[in-house]
Amino acid sequence: MHPGWRRSPIETRDACSLIWAQPMETASNGSCSWSEACRWPFCRAELSTLRPTTQLFPWPQTCSLLSRQGDYTPLASCPNGGKWEALLVEANPRFDSALHQVEAQHPNQVKAMPSSAAYMCDAQTSFYLDNVNTEHNYWGSSLSPSHQDVVKSGKVKVTVPTRNLLRILHEQTTAKDLVIVKMDIEGAEFDIIPCLANSPQVRLVDKLFMEVHDPSWGLVGNSEQEFRRAQASLRRQGVAIPAYNSPTLLQTFSQTGIAGRRGGLWGGRWGGLWKGLWGGLWRGLWGGRTINQIMVLTYAERTRAYHYEEVFPDIRVSWMVGLTAAHFANEQDMMDREELVPMTEQMKAQWRSNPNREADRKAGTPPLGTLACALAHYKAWQTAAASLSGREWLVILEDDAQPETTSDELLRDLSGIAPDVELVFLGERHCPHGYGSTAYAITAKGAQALLDTPFMYNADFYLDVPKIKRECLAPHFRHQPTEANGTSMTKLLARPSTSS
Repeated sequence: MHPGWRRSPIETRDACSLIWAQPMETASNGSCSWSEACRWPFCRAELSTLRPTTQLFPWPQTCSLLSRQGDYTPLASCPNGGKWEALLVEANPRFDSALHQVEAQHPNQVKAMPSSAAYMCDAQTSFYLDNVNTEHNYWGSSLSPSHQDVVKSGKVKVTVPTRNLLRILHEQTTAKDLVIVKMDIEGAEFDIIPCLANSPQVRLVDKLFMEVHDPSWGLVGNSEQEFRRAQASLRRQGVAIPAYNSPTLLQTFSQTGIAGRRGGLWGGRWGGLWKGLWGGLWRGLWGGRTINQIMVLTYAERTRAYHYEEVFPDIRVSWMVGLTAAHFANEQDMMDREELVPMTEQMKAQWRSNPNREADRKAGTPPLGTLACALAHYKAWQTAAASLSGREWLVILEDDAQPETTSDELLRDLSGIAPDVELVFLGERHCPHGYGSTAYAITAKGAQALLDTPFMYNADFYLDVPKIKRECLAPHFRHQPTEANGTSMTKLLARPSTSS
C-alpha cells in the first residue's frame, strides 16, 4: 500500500475493497514494453516479490457512485455504518481538485491518484483531453489520438504517469477481499484485459464492471477475438463480468434495492438507476451472496449430457470426477479405499449403524451406490466448508440435472435469499416431495453443519437435517436421467474435483 495509507491488520474474511477507476485512461508510450508488462506484471521483476500490505473492510450498506462527473462528493454516502476502501484513478487534470477534496473528507479510506492513467505498467504517457463534451464532463478524454472527441478537441494532450492495475491489485488486496474494478477507459480495455487474464492477479478480482469500446482505440493491437478470449478466461478463473454501460448520471445504491452482501436483505429493486446494468437482474451484487462455482458430480465413463459451461458462461463450472461402484469388491472395500474419500473409523461405524440400511437392501437399493452417492456429496461439502467465504454459494449438481435457468436468473435468485438460509433447493423433486439431491446451493456454514452430522444416511436425508435453515426456489433444474438405469449418481464415488 502507498506510504501514509497503512492501517493495523483487521479481520478480512468478510472484507471488501473497491478499486474504482474513474475513468482509467491509458498509456501509449513509457519505460517498458507492453509484452514485458504482461510477462512481468509490474514491468520490473523485483516488484513481483511485493506482498499485500493492507487489510480491508466490509462493504457498506449503501454507496453512491459517480461516472465521469468530476464530482466525487457522493462517496460521502459510502460509510453508512460499513467500512470500505476506495482507490480512484483519474487521468484528466480537470478533476484533481475534486479528487483531493474527497480524499481529505475520507482519510484512510479514499486514496486518490489524480492526473494518473491506469494501465498495466508504470510509465508515462501522453493523454488527450476532451474539450467539447462539457455537458458530459468531458467523457471522451482518451489515450487514443484517434478517438472522435479527441480529434474534435484538436488533440490537446498532457503528460501523465501511468498506474499499473496489476500492481495495485497485488499490493493492496488479498484473496479474501471482495475486490470490484470499475473500468471505463475508452478502448484501453483491449490492452489491459488480455494482460490481466494471463497474470496471477486475476484471482484477486471478484467483479469487473467494464464498458467496452472500439477495438481500434487500443494501442497494443489486440483483436476483438483476442479480447473475447481474454474475457472468457477471466470468467473461467472466477471473475464475474456482467453486461455494463457506464451512464453519465449520478448512480445511487439506495436502501430500497439491494440484498445485504453479508446477509441483511433490504428488499425493493434497483429502481432503474443502473441503466444498462443487467436490466436490474442482480439485486444482490453489492449485498446478496454470490456463486463461487457450480460443482457437477459425475464419473469418468459418463457422457456429459449437459454442457453447463455453455449454459452458465458467467459462472465457474468444475467437475468432480469419481469412480463407479463397479471398481470395488464390496461395501467394506469402498470404505477402506482411503486414497479416494478417506473415511475415519467413526464414519465407518456410523455408516454401518444406518437404521435404514437393511430396509434399503430388501427394497433393492444397492448399498454400494448409496454409499458412493453419499461420499460424493460429502466431498462437495468439504470443498464448500474449506473454500467459501461467508458471502458465497456452492451450487452442487448431479450430472443428470437438466438446466432450466440462465446465469442471470440463478445469480439473481440466490443473491436475494435471506441471510439466515444456508441451503437452497434448486430442483423440482425435493420441494415438495422431500427427496432428491439433484440440485442445490449451500454455504460454508451449511456445509459444515452437514459434515458435523453423523455419517449414516444417504444424501437426500442429510439435506433435511434440522441444523440448518433451508429454502425452496422455483425449479432451476430438473432431474432428467440420461441412462436407462436412472440416475448415474447411484454409481459414483467422489475423488478430487477437476475444473473443466
